[in-house]
Parts: sequence; C-alpha cells; structure tokens
Amino acid sequence: MRENLEKASDYSDGMIKNIRERLSSNFADRTVSVVTVGSFARREASNQSDLDFFVLVKDFDESRDGSIRDIVEKVLEENGVRNPSQGGAFNAVQRHEDLTSNLGGFDDDGESLTRRLLFLLESEWLYNEDLFFELFTALVDVYVKSKITDHQICRFLLNDLVRYYRTICVDFEYKTSEGGKSWGDRNIKLLFSRKLMYFSGVLAVAETAQHTYKEKRRVLIDMLRKTPITRLESICGDHANKALDSYDAFIESMGEE
Repeated sequence: MRENLEKASDYSDGMIKNIRERLSSNFADRTVSVVTVGSFARREASNQSDLDFFVLVKDFDESRDGSIRDIVEKVLEENGVRNPSQGGAFNAVQRHEDLTSNLGGFDDDGESLTRRLLFLLESEWLYNEDLFFELFTALVDVYVKSKITDHQICRFLLNDLVRYYRTICVDFEYKTSEGGKSWGDRNIKLLFSRKLMYFSGVLAVAETAQHTYKEKRRVLIDMLRKTPITRLESICGDHANKALDSYDAFIESMGEE
C-alpha cells in the first residue's frame, strides 16, 4: 500500500468536491469552464499545494471573465487553498479557439503550450464538466486527423509533448539562474512529477498504434482522462511498482513544510 499517494488522493478529491460545489452555487454560465491542472488534478496535493487553474471560455468578455477569476480565487481562499502565482500561465482566461488552433505557429507561445499540454495530460474540471469534455475531445481531434494511417502512432501529439518537456527543462535553467526562482523544489519536480507526466503521455501515444483514427481518438481520450499514476498502472501493470514506490516517497516529502 502506498499510504502517501492514497492520502494525497483523498485530500485532493475532497477539496475538488468542495470547490465544485461552491463554484456551482456562485455562478451559472454554460459558456465557461474552470479547469485545474497540477497536483490537485493529478490527485497528489497536500495542504502545502497551491491550485493552478485557468478559465476556458467560448465567448470572450474581458470584464465578465475577470469577475469569474475573482470568484474562483475567493472560493479557493475560503477553502484554505493557495492561488497560483500572479503573472504566470495560470489564473488566466483561455479562449476555446486559441486552445485548438495555431498549434506550432508563431503565436504558439510558452503559456499556450503549457496550458494546452497540461489540459491534455493532467487536468480536471472544477466547473462545467460538459464544456470541459467538449473542449477536451475537440483538442484530441485536432491532434488526430482522419488521414492518419492505422499503423501510425499519433506523432503530432508526440512531437508537441516532446517540445513541451524540452521547454520546461530549458525554462528550469532560466528560472533558477536568471529568474531568481528556487532551485530545489523545481529540480525534484522535474525528476518526479514532470517526468511521470511526460512518460505516461508517451505511453498513451504508443497505445494508439494499429488503430483506426476514430479508435486512436477513443484510446487517447480514455488514457488521458486518467491521472499520470493510473495511466502508468493501467498500461504497465506490476512493472510500474518500483517507480511508484519511489513516487510515494516523493509525495511524502512534498507534503512536508
């Protein structure tokens, strides 16, 4: 039994449940979905964790969407959860069309890449599950075109995943040497949570080989809606035990102040 992972999962599930209930009682807008990524979405959070979120919208309205962020921040504070840092990739508004277009284009900056890949690899809805899943499947459809042959894996997604992992490794050097960010916690997250996210994503892509394009989409949605841990377990079975035992020790350390 991996007690630390089980404890973190229970804490994350309980907090997500509370936040969902509070958000549903605070506003009702079916053109908006609130998404969390990071440790809460992975079911690995503790009371030391902040909650990274962004707002997905179909119809952008800066004045309205700013008020939605304020509501989410208030709900998190009331539940004793830390908000994401200001000015980063989170606590922001993401338009639907920007999430599913311009992939790899000149305007596909680091923040867009981060939100897109984390949305696929480790996300959970906090408000409006229907819109969340609609946008999730739409993004999978962008990566898996009908022209792909059965024997191929989803190379478009694989290349974007590799690009994201290389980006966060390069960003690590900048943030710690020039950006004044702490070295230790970022280093250990690269070694554990970021590596697990990346590797489990590669495995999910590998599972798409020898399927029709429709079946590839189905396989990806099924695999990517799992957490990185359950994704690894479902694909690797008992072969994942050694890695997950080490990961349990990592979770224990991250939960200590």
